[in-house]
Amino acid sequence: LESGVAAMVIVQPGYFETMKVPVVAGRGTNEFDTSRSEPVVMISRELARQHFEGSSALGRTLLVDTGVRSVRRAIVGIVDDVRSQPPDPRPLPVVYLPHSQAPALDMAFVVRLEHGSSERGHNRNTLTPLAASGNHWASREIWLHRDAEIVQMF
Repeated sequence: LESGVAAMVIVQPGYFETMKVPVVAGRGTNEFDTSRSEPVVMISRELARQHFEGSSALGRTLLVDTGVRSVRRAIVGIVDDVRSQPPDPRPLPVVYLPHSQAPALDMAFVVRLEHGSSERGHNRNTLTPLAASGNHWASREIWLHRDAEIVQMF
């Protein structure tokens, strides 16, 4: 950021929906955010409050330093605040960058199974809904195997 510090999170399309973090204005990342498209960023409400109080942050730009290089990015979305430490009185300001525009060497991925999936014949402790068609490559070290228990995989 040009002034101040914010946490940086690299995200894929569908991240906010999976994490159930509402996009309160604009949009989240999508498949059109590529290495060849305009550099974009989504920001938390807290960051919008700190830097754009009284005016809309959408369409404005931020200079974001990823540690590799600084890039001026258009703000295309504002997402609800997430508190990483429950007793924190105020959430941290956060910038969310599309992975396609700011690739990271290390990643974590999140799997959300549908609530009540056991009622449809799926065991809640399996990745069956995600791997129903066979094996899927998930990373250099992890393969998702059909009916693999989550505990075994992680």
